[in-house]
Amino acid sequence: MRLKHSTCAALAAMLLAVTAASAAPQWEPPRTAWGHPDLQGNWSNATLTPLTRPRDRGLVLTPEEVAEIESGQAEFVREAAAPSDPTRPLPPGGSNPVCIDAATTCYNDVYRDPGERVAVVNGEPRGSLITVPEDGRVPAFTSAARDWLREATQSNRQFGA
Repeated sequence: MRLKHSTCAALAAMLLAVTAASAAPQWEPPRTAWGHPDLQGNWSNATLTPLTRPRDRGLVLTPEEVAEIESGQAEFVREAAAPSDPTRPLPPGGSNPVCIDAATTCYNDVYRDPGERVAVVNGEPRGSLITVPEDGRVPAFTSAARDWLREATQSNRQFGA
């Protein structure tokens, strides 16, 4: 008799737990005070998808374009991993616009991680990280922004930055 009561109590507890779990509200992503999704946190930019879209690509890449981009990166990594020729001449210096010192060739790929895959959003491989405006490119500065930039540049030259 005691076992029967224990079994009934256990079944009732499980039934209540299942009912409570199914009645719990579904998870909602966090939002900012103004209602947009809260994207704070750690994010990686390790992707083969460029920030701005090349003019010859669309918003969504074709499977052939994805294969070309990803296999090209894989081939580049294979070639870069090959042993260096210790008798090779020095590389030319200073042609890269991101160089700090014109006498060097700057950072090599050891310091950058371009990723191995293109970015996929809602199951679609993207042609650029920028999706608005529709051409996937950064819009030109407005005249007010150009004026501000010119003034800021002059101020930096005069007073240092």
